[in-house]
Amino acid sequence: MSGEPKIFKSNDGSQIIYDTVTGKWYSLQLNSSPNSSSNFTQLSMNQDSRKTVSKASSVRTNTQVTHKNSTVSKTSVNQHQTKQQKESTWKDDPSVHTFQHAPITMYNEEQNNTPILLEQNVTNLFGINEKSDDSYMDGEAPPDPTKRSLNTSDDFTLVKSNKVRKNEHDNEIKWSPLNKPSTTTNAVADNLDNQHEIPLEHIQRAVVHNLPCFSISFFNSAQFPSAVAASDALYGHFEKKKVQLSNRFSVVRYIGHQLKIGVNDKEDYLKLCDVRVWPAEIQGQKISITMPKFTPDQFSLVVRNVPQEFAVEHVMKEVKKSATSVDKFRMIVYPYQRETNDFRFIVSDLKEYNGLINLGHIGVGNKLCSITPYRPANKMTFCNKCWRVGHIRSKCSSTEQKCRFCLQEYKQGHNEICTKQYKCAQCHQEHYSLNANCEVIREYRANLNRAVKKATAEGKIKLPQADTQQSSKTQQFKPALDSFPPLPGASEQQVYKPTAWRTTAPTPTQIFNQTSSVDITNQELYDKICSHLDAKMSKIHEQIADLESKTKENEKTGLETRQNVSNLLELVKLVITDVIPPLVRSAFRKGSKVKKAVEKTTAHIKDKLDALSVNMEIDGMSTGEMDKEDDQEQVEKPISLET
Repeated sequence: MSGEPKIFKSNDGSQIIYDTVTGKWYSLQLNSSPNSSSNFTQLSMNQDSRKTVSKASSVRTNTQVTHKNSTVSKTSVNQHQTKQQKESTWKDDPSVHTFQHAPITMYNEEQNNTPILLEQNVTNLFGINEKSDDSYMDGEAPPDPTKRSLNTSDDFTLVKSNKVRKNEHDNEIKWSPLNKPSTTTNAVADNLDNQHEIPLEHIQRAVVHNLPCFSISFFNSAQFPSAVAASDALYGHFEKKKVQLSNRFSVVRYIGHQLKIGVNDKEDYLKLCDVRVWPAEIQGQKISITMPKFTPDQFSLVVRNVPQEFAVEHVMKEVKKSATSVDKFRMIVYPYQRETNDFRFIVSDLKEYNGLINLGHIGVGNKLCSITPYRPANKMTFCNKCWRVGHIRSKCSSTEQKCRFCLQEYKQGHNEICTKQYKCAQCHQEHYSLNANCEVIREYRANLNRAVKKATAEGKIKLPQADTQQSSKTQQFKPALDSFPPLPGASEQQVYKPTAWRTTAPTPTQIFNQTSSVDITNQELYDKICSHLDAKMSKIHEQIADLESKTKENEKTGLETRQNVSNLLELVKLVITDVIPPLVRSAFRKGSKVKKAVEKTTAHIKDKLDALSVNMEIDGMSTGEMDKEDDQEQVEKPISLET
């Protein structure tokens, strides 16, 4: 190949290397004696007089070569041209060319006289693609070193391979001044370069997803009530309006001249979204209410495992059949390939939201797809002053407010001159600073997710209740061993259990221990059953006694009723026998038919009353006698509750 050295062997056995690039000669010496100044001679060759050089079969040198300690040195040939021409085997009279000293190298016997440089770690000694010695030995003049951009010094030159030079060139382009991220003095940015170390404060902020706040602005910004007084006034107004809040305000604070009111309950949030429930003034000062401009992620649901053959519009129509308040329907994009699609949507009506969660699924086409609450992603911590991630505005070291589009200084009149061309504050590419496709943002979010999982596993943070509520509902009942404890004393007794393969018959002692343990257990069970039956029997006797007392009270009431009826019969009888006959005799003539009929009827009624009186007297006597007999039996044989 072009540029490779040529090796010649002289008559005395030494080897000579000829460098086709630089035109220098090198002699390989054996391990016998150290180098000395007398070992070097000079050899001249006239390149101008002869343009062609032919290879000799062997090269002789008349120099006495001595060397030691495995060294290689440049050698020169005797300056006497005539003597060199006689001893040399070259065809024509070679001209003399001066050899310069080569750098001292170490010789390794196992490498067949191959020199190893001490000064440099050279991998390719002659790696320049130039013409070999054969090209100009056939009639072409040797190359002129002065016309090539090579090192003309006496030392060897380390030439890198094409692959190494290409890699270095690519690295220079990659980290050119235009593409290389600019350095910053912000301490948080330094942390981002160090594998995005996430502080615990940022991890806690990442997992908290609060509902948006309501803003109250006072027309008189000079004087406004305190936060405590304003909250008490709001509570009183809501109570008058019969607006019942499940919980108190979670946030009541001033930010500038605006009072922020926040709640944690979604039902309370929807109640406060109605402008009509808010007062027109607080403590005599007129106010204006600013409602949230978006529906929070807490009202989002996800329909999962929808086949890919269904279009987004078709899935949205199917979902709206179950909930009419569905809005912002879009597909969730995952970073990996999936056989099904998931769609996220917002349900602004709380009843429909809870109804879909309780339902658990929805029909899309010919398949039932599950519905789950949407879990928001972990929030990134970023600064809205310099638009870099990893710190907040209060801890930003930047001295100027930057535009979120072009990252130039945002000052008065900047909107008129801003180009609206996005520039990333993280990687300085042409996209939004918080773009999800930015490499720095993706790396930061990945590290944030790992940090959240690690902190949750170590117990440093706790996920909100909304995230853990669904998992707790889906937990099924798992019976434990303690759910069905053994009977008292049974666990303490060791029941004899024969082996699967009985080799010997059990001894009488073992049988006795087995039966005795069973008898003890049965006895305890018998005692418990007897105590339970005794308790039941005592309750039955109490109920019987209550019935008997009620029966006696009823009998007394019956006797009183009979007595009252008998008295009434006496009065009626008295009227019929003593009052009606005189009236009839005085009113009707003697022998009148009407008189006879009245007397006949009166006599009949009198007979009926006599019979009824007799029957009541007999019943009363029998009832009284029975009561006396019962009393006698109770005295002679009292009721025993123990039997």
